[in-house]
Amino acid sequence: MMTAIEVARGLVGIREDQGPNRSKDIDRIVRYCHGSLPQKPHVSGLPWCAYTVCYCFGQAGAAGFPLTGSSQALKRFFAGKGLLFTDPQELMNCRGAVGGWTNVGDPAYGHVFLVEKRFTVASIEVGGSIGKLPMLRKLPMLQKVLAVGTIEGNTNGQGSANGDGCYRRKRKVPVDGGHELWFGDVSGWIQGRWWPEGV
Repeated sequence: MMTAIEVARGLVGIREDQGPNRSKDIDRIVRYCHGSLPQKPHVSGLPWCAYTVCYCFGQAGAAGFPLTGSSQALKRFFAGKGLLFTDPQELMNCRGAVGGWTNVGDPAYGHVFLVEKRFTVASIEVGGSIGKLPMLRKLPMLQKVLAVGTIEGNTNGQGSANGDGCYRRKRKVPVDGGHELWFGDVSGWIQGRWWPEGV
């Protein structure tokens, strides 16, 4: 059984080669999700970041995952199921995730992507004291998420939400490029489990 991230890896490199938001592959992704397309080729299509996420889960066989062209509809879907969070450290409790942002000043729009990797650093917590003598208390190593590696439709090399293709990106957390990121836990779908358990 494929995971959604495996489907996404096969899309990296797609480019808009038939006008804005259009190519043979992009049209296939949009049609799969029941999105509307202009009748004529080379006429601008719709933003397709959310279509890409939904296509990946659909192609992997994730029953009950929505088919939508709206990043914010996906955000509402995760919120309604109690799977939405903004603290990137919670990614360490997931087996897989999607992420995105909501535009400030225009909350109907934003961007969404699949989170392929968690870039972490190990940290040790120490502290406490006995009287005036400091006491060092070594706790288990904690993995702190500093950034995420993503696969994104409708972006570019600069990380735009309206780019020219499907790219791998590295985004800082919790804020990247002025956008506060949100995340959706997809571990509830077998096709959404691409990180080993407990890692």
